[in-house]
Amino acid sequence: MDETNQIIEDMVSDMRFKRRKPVTKQTKQEMAALYDALGAVLGRMNKLHLALWHAQEKSDYHSTNLQDAMQELRQIRDEIDKVLKK
Repeated sequence: MDETNQIIEDMVSDMRFKRRKPVTKQTKQEMAALYDALGAVLGRMNKLHLALWHAQEKSDYHSTNLQDAMQELRQIRDEIDKVLKK
């Protein structure tokens, strides 16, 4: 029984039973704005990831130019930096 109580104690040790504060309208708007700002960036990143995956998995290194991929990654980084500065 002691071992069972210890297991239960470990399971509930990280649980929070207190009520959370309600989310404000401003927080919801900020989250929506962040989601919108990252939407296009994530699309470009997914496209780059797919191109690199194809080059790697299919050994088709002529389909993607390394310099173009690096340039695209730099542009994605710059866009993410712009979002973070807002």
